[in-house]
Amino acid sequence: MAGQLILGLTILVGVHEMGHMLTAKWFGMRVEKFAIGFPPKLFGKKFGETEYMIGAVPLGALSKSPV
Repeated sequence: MAGQLILGLTILVGVHEMGHMLTAKWFGMRVEKFAIGFPPKLFGKKFGETEYMIGAVPLGALSKSPV
């Protein structure tokens, strides 16, 4: 049951941060990193100017712009 809670919160926070990232890109801002989970990085791939990552600690997400 705790695993379901952590998974649900991770998905919810990931979707929330994706909204920040998409809005920033829509307004022409550069987004350097988008991660689901906190460091250390388990997997990452760079598409265009943004590096998309999966972190080891699944309790949040990150959307990082240079501003």
